[in-house]
Amino acid sequence: MLKGFKLIQVYGNASESAMTITDKYFKFNADTAIELGNPNYINMMIDTDGKRIAIVKSDEKAEAAVKFSSPTKEKKNVINVAFKAAHAAVRNLMGWNDDTSYRVIGVSVPEENAIIYNLTQAVALTKKRYSKIE
Repeated sequence: MLKGFKLIQVYGNASESAMTITDKYFKFNADTAIELGNPNYINMMIDTDGKRIAIVKSDEKAEAAVKFSSPTKEKKNVINVAFKAAHAAVRNLMGWNDDTSYRVIGVSVPEENAIIYNLTQAVALTKKRYSKIE
């Protein structure tokens, strides 16, 4: 009866993390820092085949560590990350060559201290409404 079915693999948990790719940098909501344990540094990784990007908790001594200023407990702010190489790689991969910003919700992978964002699920942010990316 179950011939032809395949086991569904779950690789993460629901996340409150949101990443916005603006025309100049990455913006992460405060929930992102909380889910990663409030790191001061992250590594950014890209999966060009799957069109995904991951951020991983890191430290300043790690290769290619990127400053990730976590918000304080008193003030929940967004976190801006200006990593030009990663930013260009994402926008080129997705063909986003205009000044539109895109938002995508993450999937938390706590055992890896990581959050994965599927760029194919990004939503273009416009002044009037949101539109899903095809």
